[in-house]
Amino acid sequence: MRQRLSLNLNIGAGCFVSCPGCYNHFGRGFVEARVILDFLEYIRAFGVAKLTLGGGDPLTYPDILILLEKIKSKGFYIQLDTVGTPLLDHAQSIFFKRVKVNKIDARRLSELVDLIGIPLDGPSSEVIHHFRTMRENIFEEQMGILEILHHHGAKICINTVVHKLNIGVLHELPKILGNKIKIVKWQFFQFMPIGPLGYKNRDVYEISEEAFELFRQELLSMADSDLCRNLECKKGAERKGNYLFVDSDGKVWVPNVSLSESWDKNCDETNQRHIVGDIHNQADYPRIKEWMFNPHAFSFFAKATSSKK
Repeated sequence: MRQRLSLNLNIGAGCFVSCPGCYNHFGRGFVEARVILDFLEYIRAFGVAKLTLGGGDPLTYPDILILLEKIKSKGFYIQLDTVGTPLLDHAQSIFFKRVKVNKIDARRLSELVDLIGIPLDGPSSEVIHHFRTMRENIFEEQMGILEILHHHGAKICINTVVHKLNIGVLHELPKILGNKIKIVKWQFFQFMPIGPLGYKNRDVYEISEEAFELFRQELLSMADSDLCRNLECKKGAERKGNYLFVDSDGKVWVPNVSLSESWDKNCDETNQRHIVGDIHNQADYPRIKEWMFNPHAFSFFAKATSSKK
């Protein structure tokens, strides 16, 4: 666990794909922009200058570009993780909250966001459908989205979840992309069996650390030098307990995992979370800040008072 947790605003209550391995606890609405900005102004004063916007999908958030402009004006480094579907055309979210989203201006998004994370979990739609469902031609769509962002000079990060059903073919991905897309970072994540869906379907997707390490070695041996410099392989044990999440209802939460440096199957595979506070309530701000800066002090409290909300 880090000494300071990373701040993830999961403000998107909807998504353009349905992922049976999703880690997220979805809210049911969209927290008001004013509430988000008040909280960010508070936390910025303590030196927090970087945040990640996720979901669901943050592009389902109403007037997302306006919100990004206001966040940027406060001096934040912004990473945005999105499937990216509205960069192609008007889109309808299909999970969890269903909303219609107008086409997003890719040029403006690229200007406002310091790093745009796009998921790519296989070399074909057939493989990707094992983990991200309900978009028939998702591989072709994701490649089109990457090309649009590349055209507009976006700083692109590819996010790939490594699981039981794709681990054997992921080494093909770097060959397919070649030098067509400029990539700032490529992250390969070991699947983590957390959250309501990730925990429920853990037997379908879970791989061991040993299998993930073998995959990493094979990938590095096949990748060219440019890709190796931008490639990160992250084990579940290295990532657990490192994030403070704000859901789309404004609830602040952490996964209910242990503090051990290794993955503890009995403690760390969980569908439970601990609610730290709510950004609607400014009286919760100091406690939220303490969680972010001193998570070790609250670990046993979290395990004892977990919530499935």
